[in-house]
Parts: sequence; C-alpha cells; structure tokens
Amino acid sequence: MSIDSDARRIGEIYAQALFSLAQEAQAADAIADDFDALINIHQQSKDFATLMAAPFLTENYKKQVLNDMFSGKLSELTMNFLMVSVEHHRIVFLPQIIARYNELWNKFHGRRHVKVVVSRPMNNDEIERLREDISAALKSETELELVVNPSIIGGAMIRYDDKVIDNTIRSRLHLAVRTTTNRGRINENRYK
Repeated sequence: MSIDSDARRIGEIYAQALFSLAQEAQAADAIADDFDALINIHQQSKDFATLMAAPFLTENYKKQVLNDMFSGKLSELTMNFLMVSVEHHRIVFLPQIIARYNELWNKFHGRRHVKVVVSRPMNNDEIERLREDISAALKSETELELVVNPSIIGGAMIRYDDKVIDNTIRSRLHLAVRTTTNRGRINENRYK
C-alpha cells in the first residue's frame, strides 16, 4: 500500500468512528465546527503541522500543546478525540480525518462536495450560478470547490462522489486526435 492510501484508510477509520460517536452524543455539528477551526490552523501554521508530526516529541508534550491551544475552545469530544489520536500516533493524519469527517457530515445533511476544475478564475456571481446549476442537476445542496487550471484550455471537469465528468476542451481535443488516428489506421488496413 502507498502512503496516500494508508492515510486515506486511516482517515476513513478514524472519521467514521468519530462521526458515529458524534451522532450518539448529538454533537456532529459541533465537531464539524471544531474541525473547521482545526483545519484552518493546520493549513495556516506549518509549525503546528510540523509539531504534531514530529516523531521525537513525546505524546505528553503534544497533548500539552493541544490543551494549551484548544482547551475551552473545542468541544470535549473533539479534545478527547485529539488526545486519542496523539496516543495512537494518528494526529499526523488529521487533515485526512477531517476531510473524511466533513464528507460524512455533508452526506448526513444531504449535501455533496463537488470539485470543479475550470480554465480561468470566476467571479462570485459565476461561481454562485455554477453552484446553483450543479445543485439543481444533482438534486442536492452542494459545497463547491473551485480549482483553476489553465492547461484544460476551456470547459470544465466536475468530480463528485466517485464520478468524473470531463467536458474540458483539452479532453475533447485528445479524443478527436485519438479518433482521427484510429480511423486513419482502419483506412490504411482496409487498402492493404
């Protein structure tokens, strides 16, 4: 198994366990809010991420740092979860755990995470229209993640659940070239 697949698997296991506990405690929304705050800190502070991943720091030191930073700011269940993650050396997988927890939370609330790759930046009105169109097509509220990649030339690539809709100009050009090349080979073979 690759490191990425291990991280996804661990993220899945821990997020599923936490989501089940959060539902029992009727705290799924509070955990989602806590995780929003945590992921912001994790993304903005490379020192925090490095500290939590450092193998030479003791569990007790990491727990103390988490207590100092978050005690009274995060729910008790979130704090307990963080402590267990440190004890089992899984705190390094916090981004994967949070991402999977958010997927479970969105699904529970009838929302879908949709990633859209476009060739140019879009203004807020365009983004909102796109979100509304996708929500209508999928018949569910969507959380839109927009990625700009000029190499797709134009069009869009849409990813949701385990589906990919590739309607990029780059993809259509590759298909046209393959089709033309294959037809040329068929015609060559016909006249031999």
